[in-house]
Amino acid sequence: MRKISNLLGYFTALLITLTAIIKLQDLPGAKISLTLSGVLMSIYLFFYIVTTLSEKNNHHNKLTHYLLASAACWLNLGITASYLHFHFANNIILVGVVIFSLLYAPLLFIEKIKVKESNKIMLGSGIFGMAGFVLGLLFTIKHLSGAKFLLIFSFCLAFFIHFPIYITDKFITPDKKNAYIHTAFFYIITGVMLAFYICLTMLSIKIYLY
Repeated sequence: MRKISNLLGYFTALLITLTAIIKLQDLPGAKISLTLSGVLMSIYLFFYIVTTLSEKNNHHNKLTHYLLASAACWLNLGITASYLHFHFANNIILVGVVIFSLLYAPLLFIEKIKVKESNKIMLGSGIFGMAGFVLGLLFTIKHLSGAKFLLIFSFCLAFFIHFPIYITDKFITPDKKNAYIHTAFFYIITGVMLAFYICLTMLSIKIYLY
């Protein structure tokens, strides 16, 4: 599967670069190229996530790998569709959010707490804080009540419970803490920027349609 992932990565990088050139030079075919890039990127993300997680955590439940990969695949398709102003974009994003928050996150928590000496409060606050933020994003896009609560609650879970417990845990080595914090903050910043972009794009779609 690693060979397939690498091959998909090559063609994805090629097509995305070509799309950027077409778009910057105002050449014909930009929309088709962008659509193909988004679809190929989604397929690549699926194979890359499944392959990488299987190699690093081959003793874990493979279902969690496939659920995370599926969520990333659908979310990327939704973002591509939203950029192209397709009216069904938010429905595609909805599928990705549901898979991530209501299937992947609970299953990951169940899997993690089976490990001996695992800190259930730390794990729960981290996983469900992450899932709550994604659900809050969905509620914001759909203009559902409770969006503000979900976003604030997930923020408090992550920054006032999960990270303080993790940093002060004596059983975790300093090197592992530094690596985790460095990676976690990078993904948080990237995720928040992406969420902000999705919300702005959803707003622009409504303006475009009406």
